[in-house]
Amino acid sequence: MEITAQNFPQALVAKSYQTPVVVQFYAPWCGPCRALKPVIQKVHEQSKLKWDLGFANVQASPVLAKKFGIFMLPEVKLIEHGEVKASFSGFKSDFIIKNWLDNNLKKVEEIPHSPIVNQLKNNQIENAKASLLDLAIKENPNSDYLKLIAALQHLESNNANAMQWLQKIARGGETDALVKSIRDLVDINQEDNNPTTPTASPYTIEPTKATAKINIETFDFALLESLVHYGINEIRKGKGAAALAIEPTLTKAAVDHNNYQIRTDTLTHYQENPLKKTVTERVDSFGGGFRMVGENVQFKGFPVRTWSTGNEKEIITPTYIVAAEDLIKNWVKSPGHYKNLINPKYKFVGTAVGWNPETSAVFSTQVFGA
Repeated sequence: MEITAQNFPQALVAKSYQTPVVVQFYAPWCGPCRALKPVIQKVHEQSKLKWDLGFANVQASPVLAKKFGIFMLPEVKLIEHGEVKASFSGFKSDFIIKNWLDNNLKKVEEIPHSPIVNQLKNNQIENAKASLLDLAIKENPNSDYLKLIAALQHLESNNANAMQWLQKIARGGETDALVKSIRDLVDINQEDNNPTTPTASPYTIEPTKATAKINIETFDFALLESLVHYGINEIRKGKGAAALAIEPTLTKAAVDHNNYQIRTDTLTHYQENPLKKTVTERVDSFGGGFRMVGENVQFKGFPVRTWSTGNEKEIITPTYIVAAEDLIKNWVKSPGHYKNLINPKYKFVGTAVGWNPETSAVFSTQVFGA
């Protein structure tokens, strides 16, 4: 189902009162959008849950982008009873999409321990531990609830041990929903922290390699962002600082400001929009929730050679890995940027890289949070 500004009320809102509708917002020039479309279509075909799938071209219907607050592409939203119930941004694997649908379409109230399952799905780990501890006290020291608590204690720090504790719990009991929720958290954490897993993936006939020269026509920004993220974490490791985890709110703030710099062709930490003037205000506009934030920005030009006709350009580009190393080196050489880069207080980051074709300049932004 193709959704436009004209058929939006009938095709989407009215239909969502009968059946939940999942909408992928895309643009024809967006590589990650093209990569996601067949994946989400396959999930829809194989899904046992009842939901409809639609696609909205924000380039053809910018009013829809404004109405739904689209700041990244692709953006996927679940609409039920005329309201957005859940969403995610960027390319995701079929496993992640299936779990996202499973978590948001099933009625969790119908399963045992639904309050704790809800806490886990909302990543309220400490609250879930407290709830499980209350149950354990009422049971016995060898109860499955204590094994669940042990699994949560190891989550992220030692996922292998977390899985071992879960495997000690017999299947078919009333804790099955809790075990599945913790398993999902382990799987998601392992995928999110895998440096080879990009947050978005463009459509190409063959996978882009880090050692390949950058082709401006098919610029794989997700790959470059991933290489920058990996390289910065390597520098932090050398300084004894913990690796930065990719965080959606910070990523949206980074993309928003990077796009602003590209539009204005200006290297700056400030915007004219009074609601997004500073990095703190930009992060808050996308949800906030951080006690401290920081920002690194830069631009790097690609040399351009104009042919004698004056109508065509030959763009001389480096490889992806060299471009990433150059971006990182520039930040390392700048005392203020380097201070942000290795600050051990920061735990999360959002990265954005983009290109201004009119000036052949690559702009990059990183937003840090703690």
